[in-house]
Amino acid sequence: MDIRITKQVTDSDIKEIYERLKKFNLSNREESENVPIGVSLKIKMVKKQLY
Repeated sequence: MDIRITKQVTDSDIKEIYERLKKFNLSNREESENVPIGVSLKIKMVKKQLY
């Protein structure tokens, strides 16, 4: 897995993270009524200019 830090997250990045979390959660879940979930956080960066 490549790790990179960016302010320009693409739809492809979001899809990859989702699929990896889903794969991990499904392979590590316990037999119970509760199923672990993955959480994704999107942050929209807004730059404000001061005049």
